[in-house]
Amino acid sequence: MPVLGIGTRRWSFFSAGFSAGLLAAFPIFGFVACQERSADAKVEAGVDATAMQTTPADTPQVVEKAAAPETTARETTQAQAAGAAAPAGADVYQGWKMYAVNCERCHGQDALGSALAPDLRKSATTLGHDGFVQVVKSGRTAKGMPPFEGALAPQKIESIYAYAAARASGDLGPGRPKQ
Repeated sequence: MPVLGIGTRRWSFFSAGFSAGLLAAFPIFGFVACQERSADAKVEAGVDATAMQTTPADTPQVVEKAAAPETTARETTQAQAAGAAAPAGADVYQGWKMYAVNCERCHGQDALGSALAPDLRKSATTLGHDGFVQVVKSGRTAKGMPPFEGALAPQKIESIYAYAAARASGDLGPGRPKQ
């Protein structure tokens, strides 16, 4: 993709199609600069660029852990404060890890939502445990969310709910939770 600098603003062309042998193209302002800032931040944070590559939305990535984590008393209280029964064996830290790999690219950092997908803190409270888990399992394909049933073990889905419920209750702030 050619990148041209005009003053301090960088831009690129996005090919929109061919018409009578002519290329129709539109500039995408800020796209290149946004990608560069994102890449710079990842390098400064020590994140491997190959680990940050994305896949199509209909191909959920799965990160598995060998042993099932145990629920702490605080995590049980957090889930109950979010208006749902605490899932047995769910772990907020593991849920954060599962969320970061499987959900964050659409639902945004810290489950705050984005232009693509809703705030999962609200979803955890309005849908409750069973509704939340059902949406994760079956997806919302009409809205672009793939189903994760079969791609994520039930324990992993429970841990994602525990994370979202802890964020919803306010007991877990933004950023990486303690292990």
